[in-house]
Amino acid sequence: MTLYTYLYNNDVNSPTYEKDLTRDVGPLRILWEIPGGVQAIEFEYGANAQNAYDFYSDNIGKRIIVLDKFLDRPVAEGWIYGITISPAGCRILCRGPWFRHFDEIDDTAYSLNQTSSAIIKSSLTNHVPVISSDQSHIQETSFTLQADGTWHLSDYGLYPGDLIVKLAAMSNSDLNQWNYWVQSDMMDGVMPQKPLAYFEEQVNDGTFHWQITKADIGGNGITMERSIEDFASAVLVLYRDIAGNEQSLTTWATNTDAANTFWTREIILSGGQMVPDGAEQYRDLTLDKLSSPTLRRAFVISSRRIMDNNGALWPLWYPIKNGGGYLRVNDLYPSAELLDLSLDSKRIGQIMTAEYDGANHTLRVSLDMTDDRADALMAQMGVLNA
Repeated sequence: MTLYTYLYNNDVNSPTYEKDLTRDVGPLRILWEIPGGVQAIEFEYGANAQNAYDFYSDNIGKRIIVLDKFLDRPVAEGWIYGITISPAGCRILCRGPWFRHFDEIDDTAYSLNQTSSAIIKSSLTNHVPVISSDQSHIQETSFTLQADGTWHLSDYGLYPGDLIVKLAAMSNSDLNQWNYWVQSDMMDGVMPQKPLAYFEEQVNDGTFHWQITKADIGGNGITMERSIEDFASAVLVLYRDIAGNEQSLTTWATNTDAANTFWTREIILSGGQMVPDGAEQYRDLTLDKLSSPTLRRAFVISSRRIMDNNGALWPLWYPIKNGGGYLRVNDLYPSAELLDLSLDSKRIGQIMTAEYDGANHTLRVSLDMTDDRADALMAQMGVLNA
């Protein structure tokens, strides 16, 4: 099945169609990851020397829309961030909508009585103009920062992307991870719309949207790995209290069963600016995730199609087109009990990374862990110090 690549101007409010690039575009590579959604679209644009130079000169910053034969919702979209002259024409690098969450600084003084969901909605509305005003897919955390006064973010503000990741880390009152990503909206005829923001709590009820068998990975393919490389039996969070602006520590949270099963391993997390309740929830979620073996392995699906939860077959890029979801390996262990929908963390996981390779027609996925072998929650450390 063919993917179609179209060029538009960079005006998301009044998009203008410019060109169908499909005939001259080589196989696409699309990278999707949480947090954020589509991270990158890469492809070769075949052209003679003059046309390659013209494309190189004129199209930085323009919008790329990738559609399949259904022409309903883009498989992926992004803006051209880089163009390299190549022997075949041009090599194009596009960045997805997540990168546009790092255009404007949010220096708002937020009321500490708002919920984290309300703050995210406000930041998107005021500082991420490329995202749709439809915020119906942003679930309510019901978690307030529970302090008087205002939160000035930091001395110079935060990018909305950094703010969202920080609030996701604090919002886990049910000890379930919160994840944020962007998904393309339905096309309006031939015109793309602003993409939609999603903010959802990770479920643990056995839900799955996609299913594969070991045969879909190929005879020599490696499926799941359970690992305790990031194991922890005790967690403490060091943070700066938003209300009092003082350095603080949570108490240690421990899992004695995990320590008895394996051994004692203590970790201290840096939370940056937080409120006490948020720091404790961040601590408890981390302990809950890391005190037992977790799914680690990224694997490549090489079958022609992927099956949804109803048994229908779809192109391999469909998990990217539909915002990820949960994937189950049906025959990881041959037992009749696997036919039910109960939670089984040994074989079901949320897709954290998905990479479609059009040249080889494969989909590389990682479940619950990002593809760099760091837990999705732990990957947030780089921005939590703001």
